[in-house]
Amino acid sequence: MSVESLPDFIRAIPDYPQPGVTFRDITPLLGNGGALALATSSLAERFADVQPACG
Repeated sequence: MSVESLPDFIRAIPDYPQPGVTFRDITPLLGNGGALALATSSLAERFADVQPACG
């Protein structure tokens, strides 16, 4: 599995909750342990060097 395959785990539901809106359902991503681990680790790597703004 690669990062490029992650969109396969996100369903597009057109016109929900109203016409013109596309709802992105991540339930399939949450239901696949390997895909979820890849998504979270990729996100963490991307922001590993970012310092939070405190104030």
